[in-house]
Amino acid sequence: MPSRVSALPEPRQAPTITEALKQRAMLLLLLSAFVSTVTYAVLSLIAPQYESETAIAIQPEGATSPAAMDQAAISTYIGALESSFLLRPIADELALAKQPEFNSALGPVDLLHAARRAVGLDNDGGGANELTRVVAALRNSLDIHGTNDRHAIVIRATSLDPVRAAKIANAIADKYAAMLAQEAKSVQMGLYRAPEAPKNKAAAPPVAHILSKAVANAVPAYPKKIELSVLAGAAFALFAVAWIVAITALRGLPKRQPVKPSASHADAPTPKPEPLLETKPEIADEAVLAENISEATELPAEPDDIAAVPSAMTHDQSTAFTEIEKLALRLKAQRPSGGGHRTLITSESEDVIPYEQSLELAKVLAGCGAQTILIDWSPSGKGFAKAAGVEASVGWNDLLQGRATFDDIIHRLPGSRAQVIASGVALPYGGRKLDADLLNLALDALDEVYDHIVVTGRHNEARALFECIEGRFDAGITVEPNGDGTSSPSDATTFLSFDVTDIDILHYRRPEPAVSAMAQRIARATRARELAIQHA
Repeated sequence: MPSRVSALPEPRQAPTITEALKQRAMLLLLLSAFVSTVTYAVLSLIAPQYESETAIAIQPEGATSPAAMDQAAISTYIGALESSFLLRPIADELALAKQPEFNSALGPVDLLHAARRAVGLDNDGGGANELTRVVAALRNSLDIHGTNDRHAIVIRATSLDPVRAAKIANAIADKYAAMLAQEAKSVQMGLYRAPEAPKNKAAAPPVAHILSKAVANAVPAYPKKIELSVLAGAAFALFAVAWIVAITALRGLPKRQPVKPSASHADAPTPKPEPLLETKPEIADEAVLAENISEATELPAEPDDIAAVPSAMTHDQSTAFTEIEKLALRLKAQRPSGGGHRTLITSESEDVIPYEQSLELAKVLAGCGAQTILIDWSPSGKGFAKAAGVEASVGWNDLLQGRATFDDIIHRLPGSRAQVIASGVALPYGGRKLDADLLNLALDALDEVYDHIVVTGRHNEARALFECIEGRFDAGITVEPNGDGTSSPSDATTFLSFDVTDIDILHYRRPEPAVSAMAQRIARATRARELAIQHA
């Protein structure tokens, strides 16, 4: 009887990539649809935002044909359009403080915002005053940029209300156009000195031409729920397909066969393991170990042009440096989350010069990693720049008169990471006719770039500046002589004889230099000689 031999089953082959995708096609479609549905539901929690934009061209007055603007000029115009000086009155005119989208203290604008606030991912901005909060939100809602051909500047505003978005864009364009027109009129009347021009050609002031007005759009710019939902579902499907392809390809690889021992080693005796010895390593003395580590570790050296501690004075300044560092830490803690922090350093009397303490404070702030700039405020042109080794041919006064730009006057403070602006050439009339709007515009431009703006000047000149811009500083520091090298905050409500609010007032008591032994011997010899003459 012939034997019956049953055939062995064929080994199961791994499915191909195409087969794997076909098997999971329905599951992929269902999961992609689920992802799209969830994305649409989440986007429905976000309040729709509408965009409106207007376009302006800024050309010299009397220009007959449009011309491309210089890129540096476009950057300057954009900085002016985004400045707090321009946005504050617009926020007041449109009553933006009453809108939750610009004043987060009024409550959330949608369910997603409320959920973020409930879990602590967002706050109501209570750390800043209302006007600052509203202006910051207004600035964040703007997108101002130049066109590719540099013939125009586009002002795009975003709001939850399409009508309000159009009003904001048009208000900014109209406000800036009116400001440039007023400046052009003032130049023609001779109230302002125009930038220097060739003798045979008059300098024409720039004026703004509104090319197109913003209109309310009925279709929200964000969120585009349908487009984003489809995109999220497609992205999930692509990721899933890539995952399936990778897993299928890995399963199709041949398995690694286990390595069998050879016959020559099959009968080899198994070596007996050595007993493990429990040994406790000896720990070196901690002091010796720390000394060895300190000797072996080399700290990275500072650049040659950066001095760790300036040595401007010959006497011991360890206490003064400590207090300057405390002042710097206090100013850093007081700095708001957005924008720069302005500090005015001066003295209580004209005979006390605060320049040395200002230089030290700027260097310490920059050494702490803060973007710091020091302004040598001296309308008379007699500041600290030359003594500090700073280029003093052009400076802040030249910027105010239109003879220089920021690129011309900003320099590196020697021995520091801070930057500095010298006073430059003296202002006409001794600085008695200051332009508050121009000063605020220049300081606002620095607020957008630097963390700390430190302005220093002698008593009379600093008081004139403080009065001109109506005290728009965040901190005021007065240097007092004959002190012990300490500083302290003040509860006073006056600074430079003006009543102030919301300004951090501090006093620094400058220590007097110690008298050397040689000077003491000379003084004793002089007194002894005077006594001998009197007795004779």
